[in-house]
Amino acid sequence: MIRKIIILMSVLSIISCNKTSKEEGEDSYKDQFLKLAEFNCEGITSDYYVSASIDNLDFCRNTNDSVKSVIQLFNNFTTSGPSTGGTIIGTPYNSIWFGIYVPFEKTDRIKHLYFESDKYSDTATMEEIATDVFVEGKRWPISGKNVIGKTVNCFYRFSDFRPGFNTFHIVSSQYGNQNNNYLEIKKVTIERFENYILYDVDLAFEAELYMSDLRTEADNLWAELRDGKMKALFKVPI
Repeated sequence: MIRKIIILMSVLSIISCNKTSKEEGEDSYKDQFLKLAEFNCEGITSDYYVSASIDNLDFCRNTNDSVKSVIQLFNNFTTSGPSTGGTIIGTPYNSIWFGIYVPFEKTDRIKHLYFESDKYSDTATMEEIATDVFVEGKRWPISGKNVIGKTVNCFYRFSDFRPGFNTFHIVSSQYGNQNNNYLEIKKVTIERFENYILYDVDLAFEAELYMSDLRTEADNLWAELRDGKMKALFKVPI
């Protein structure tokens, strides 16, 4: 009897350690994303930068990497599908996207780590939204399927930059659940000029990043984003 129990326990142990072909496929898919992200952090050597640990791999970009602090106003709709009449269905809204990354016009592999504000009125200006977002001491919840209320979405996107076959990848916090993750506005210095405002900001953040909102939550996690820090200079027109 004891011998049978030992054999049964051994079989169960082997089964529990072996992954199904579906699980192995999901791991392979995640590894492809991580490989394409190409983490290569040589440390922070400039005034403006973004750094983080992504699944225990160090990531950083700074102004010595020819990256810029970028803030943009986007006009969006709550749904993305066109109606039969050719118009977008949904409620319009504005948001700002902000971070440090290589400008789109650069002939370089895209590697962007950035944030999107919550939804504001479609008449809200960049100045109005920035004034609400960049409040020293403010701690914004990171957006997720289980998070209710005003949030900030975290993105990481990158490309493989193959000539003729360049594939664009994106992972986002909003595709899955978050566990008390945040974007904290640690410090803000504001300078006002005739036509614009400069926001010199220090940010801290953590998030879970997911590959797609079409996959189940258990299969969806790309990486844990930890110990995130960003120092950026955002120029906001007025």
